[in-house]
Amino acid sequence: MSRQIYLAKILLLIIPLIFTCFVFGKSLLLWQVPFRLDYAEGFVYFNSVRILKGQVIYHSIINPPHVPGFYTPVYFSSLASLMVLFGEKVEIGRVLSFACYLSSAILVSLIVFQFCKSRLLSIFAGLLFASSLIISLWAFVIRPDMLAIAIVLLGILYVSTKKLNHWYDLPLSALLFALAFFTKQNLVLAPMAVAIWLFLTMRKKGIIFAALYLAFVLVGVGMFTYQTDGSFFQQIFLYAGKVDYSNW
Repeated sequence: MSRQIYLAKILLLIIPLIFTCFVFGKSLLLWQVPFRLDYAEGFVYFNSVRILKGQVIYHSIINPPHVPGFYTPVYFSSLASLMVLFGEKVEIGRVLSFACYLSSAILVSLIVFQFCKSRLLSIFAGLLFASSLIISLWAFVIRPDMLAIAIVLLGILYVSTKKLNHWYDLPLSALLFALAFFTKQNLVLAPMAVAIWLFLTMRKKGIIFAALYLAFVLVGVGMFTYQTDGSFFQQIFLYAGKVDYSNW
C-alpha cells in the first residue's frame, strides 16, 4: 500500500508538471513574436512608451491619440522603467509578465505550505497554478494581469505569515493590496476576503485593515483623477465598464 501511495504522489506532481513544461515551451516560442498576441498588448505597450517619453496616458480620447488607458498605472510604469534599461522592445513586457507568472507560482506554494506544512501539497499547488489554462493565457502577454496577481499573492502571504503585531504590518499589507488595485482595478476580492478573515479572527485589526485599504485606494483615485482633470476616473471606471466582455 505504501508503494501505491508513493506512486500516487509522484503521479500527482507529474501531471501538472507536464502541463507546466508545455507552458514554458510555449512562452519560449512566443515571447519574441513581433506582432501582438492579445487584443490588449497594443495599447498597453503604446501607453508604456508614452510614460517613458513623459507623456500622459489618461486623457480625453476625443482628441488624438485615440488610445485609452483602461488599466490602472502600475504595470504601465513598471514596463516603462524596464524600457529605460532595455529599450522599447515588445518582448520586455512579455518577459515581465512571465517573471510575474513564475513568482506567482512560487508564492502560491509558500502560501499553501504556510497553512498545511506539507511540501508535497505546496509543490502541487504551485504546479497546479502554473499549469492552469486560464493563468497560462496571461503568462507571456503584455498585460497587467500577472503582475497584479503576484502582488495580491504577496499580500496574502504577508498577512498569513505575520501576526500583524507591529505598527507597520496592517498599513504595509493594506498598501500591497492597494498596489494590486492600481495594477488592475478589478482585483478587489482578495482584500475583501482578508478584511473579512481578520474581522472574524481579530475584529479590531480587520476594521483597521479595511479602513486603511479604502483610504489608500480612495486617495490614489482622487489624486490621479485630479491630476488628469477627470480622465483617470472616466477611463478606469466609466469607459472600461462599457466594454461588452467586462459586463458579461
